Amino acid sequence: MSLDKKILSIDADDDGVDIKSFTIFSEETTRRDKNKIANEFIELGDDLLAEVEEKKLRQEIQKDKYIIYILKHDKDTVYSKKRLKSYSFTDVLNIYNELKTRGTFLQRVFRFIFNL
Repeated sequence: MSLDKKILSIDADDDGVDIKSFTIFSEETTRRDKNKIANEFIELGDDLLAEVEEKKLRQEIQKDKYIIYILKHDKDTVYSKKRLKSYSFTDVLNIYNELKTRGTFLQRVFRFIFNL
């Protein structure tokens, strides 16, 4: 059993394909695969950025509603609209929840009794 010096693959059925063409083929295949994966990452990143922007837009809309409530129910007038706009969504939400739970004496009694 003699060894074939032209064997390029394990299957040994390369039919006279030289090493340069095999190398070029493998490099092109690798380059195509890299580009395909890179494009998939870019598309995924664009989708995630779009979701983040959509979430920020929804939070800004909700934040405006909270600001209106805060300005309406803030008896001490500690906050101005400009100041509230500069706060983050979570800060405005915390202020909103604080004002909502403060309420009048009657509201506090009802919340205490009925555990709302």
